[in-house]
Amino acid sequence: MPGTIRGAACTLSVVRAFLVCLTTMLASLVFAGPASAHARLLGTAPADGATVVEPMGAVILEFNQLVGVPELAINGPDGQPLPLEPLPSEGQRLVQPLPPLTQTGSYTVTWRVISLDRDPVDGQFSFTYTGPLAPRPEAAVTSPAPSEPAAPSLAPPEAAEPELVQPAAEEPSASAVLWPLVLLAVVAIAVIPGAAVWLLRRRRSESP
Repeated sequence: MPGTIRGAACTLSVVRAFLVCLTTMLASLVFAGPASAHARLLGTAPADGATVVEPMGAVILEFNQLVGVPELAINGPDGQPLPLEPLPSEGQRLVQPLPPLTQTGSYTVTWRVISLDRDPVDGQFSFTYTGPLAPRPEAAVTSPAPSEPAAPSLAPPEAAEPELVQPAAEEPSASAVLWPLVLLAVVAIAVIPGAAVWLLRRRRSESP
């Protein structure tokens, strides 16, 4: 009898331990699911804090999952945003083409995307550019044209008064002409069968 009780207690302990492990695994899956669904930035090119000495053509952001509705802004050393082309609506590797850079110094990249779980994720990084610069567009300098003596003003001929054109009377369209006929036909289709049935019933009631 004691052996039987001891075996039952061991069995209950094993079952209890299995249920505890199973509950722990389920809880970890439940709480880890939302966290794993968030997008995470794996890396950028240039890297955060890097110094670039070569000409740049694009900024690249790599995520751990497909992201949507990406928004990206790059501010130059003067704090002004660069004119950027729109990014694709979704992707895991975002490539943002750059315009020709005209300033050396620190550039700040600010980004925002939507994860698979529909939650927004954002961040920023910066890099320093010391590479070759594109020439800045300069305003064309135009020399003033030499002044010419004013010509005697001639009174322009009086403009002829425009003739008033009355709009042509609109002719009734075919649909406006046919509409009453269609309405009459519908009424006839609805009334004639009823009238015929009524006459037949009346004749039957009058016949001996």
